[in-house]
Amino acid sequence: MRGVREAVLLISTFVALFLILALVSYDRADPGWSSTGMNLRPENLGGLIGAWVADILLSLFGWLAFFVPWLILASGLMMYRDKPDRLGENPGIRGAAMLIVLVAACAISGMHAPGHDSLTPQGSGGIIGAAVALQLIAWFSPVGASLLLLMIVLSALPLSLRFSWLQLMDWIGAKTMNGLDRLSLWWDQHKQQREARASDDLRQRRADAGQQPSFGGGAQDATPASASMSSSAKSAPVVGAAASALVSKLSPKPRRKKDAVPAEQLSLPITALDARGEDVKFTGDPLPPITLLDVARQQVLTYSDADLEQMSRDLEGHLADFGVDVQVVAVAPGPVITRFEVQPAPGVKASRISNLSRDLARALSIVSLRVVEVIPGKSVVGIEIPNRERAIVSLRTVFESPAYQNAKSPLTLALGKDIAGVPCTADLGKMPHLLVAGTTGSGKSVAVNAMILSLLCRATAAEVRLIMIDPKMLELSVYDGIPH
Repeated sequence: MRGVREAVLLISTFVALFLILALVSYDRADPGWSSTGMNLRPENLGGLIGAWVADILLSLFGWLAFFVPWLILASGLMMYRDKPDRLGENPGIRGAAMLIVLVAACAISGMHAPGHDSLTPQGSGGIIGAAVALQLIAWFSPVGASLLLLMIVLSALPLSLRFSWLQLMDWIGAKTMNGLDRLSLWWDQHKQQREARASDDLRQRRADAGQQPSFGGGAQDATPASASMSSSAKSAPVVGAAASALVSKLSPKPRRKKDAVPAEQLSLPITALDARGEDVKFTGDPLPPITLLDVARQQVLTYSDADLEQMSRDLEGHLADFGVDVQVVAVAPGPVITRFEVQPAPGVKASRISNLSRDLARALSIVSLRVVEVIPGKSVVGIEIPNRERAIVSLRTVFESPAYQNAKSPLTLALGKDIAGVPCTADLGKMPHLLVAGTTGSGKSVAVNAMILSLLCRATAAEVRLIMIDPKMLELSVYDGIPH
């Protein structure tokens, strides 16, 4: 059966290519269906047959004849890819819808589009378009006929090409909003870079003039501003000191003028001075704000809604080929994998689906997939397929989630996101003996640092004490000196 579908695809491709060449090189002086012509030898690239075929298509469909090759190619693709197991996916139904769209478009072209003597011998809509338009105008008037034909085209086009107008509008709206967000972010970054360069230039001019910029004043400075800063430092540590405790003893390096700080990110290391010009000692209270972390990058969806719909139908079709009748009832796209929840037909065992995991992976052209026979709380079987690209999970996104914010334990850890993309947390108090293991590059250091930052951003030094043993004296050195 696959060989037959491949043969249909190849035939439709060559037929479409031949029709395109014949239509592009159409010459009304060639001998054809509507006239004997004046050329002794056809100038058409398809020869005498091409001249006749092009003349017939242009006479019947007018301007819409140039869409006929693409319809034939689309029909071949449908015969190759689709399986006639559903009404909306039946090639015959979709082919009939394409024919209806073609006839209605010919009628609209015949009513409103101008023709060309050398390309449309029977008018812009051809013989078919003129006949349909004249009959509808006699019944509905020109305005009513135009509205009816437009409704037919808009209704039959999604059925023939298998898409949704609402999903298309949602996609266009999402892309537009994404573009506006990117433009706004770029403008904010550009504005901050200009302000940073202006500040650096001002600081450089002051240094050249022998002036030192004021960062809070020395001991001899008793201005009201310095007194206010001293009072603020005594009442509560500043936010910059909290970040200083998190980034440890990295040696400060002078920042050049061109090294502008990105948006939503503070320069490192961050230091704070009191009224006397001395470092403020951070005690862990108040907690460092989440705004110190970078804002999550804009994620690109690995699969669109149309892709998930198509994959669901393909999954059902491949399982049907193996004699297993199922229906996809839910799809949960996650950062790493996408789970398809399938409902087996009565009498179908989950083990039959598990035994077909390798065959399904080969049919779907993926490396591997995983079958979850039992999902707690549900009567469906899960089929987990890896995404094309792994999404980056931001620590700030998990910190701002309700799962982390509403947790009561001060030992709440941010673990990331589950397969459905929902932020996950865990209480370290319920698992005091925790082993983090994995191969090189699997993310052990990232996991440990995320756990430590989860504690530092949630509990003060009076609530949580840490004992860190780092045999390499390398990875945990950034936390040296924190009050915890």
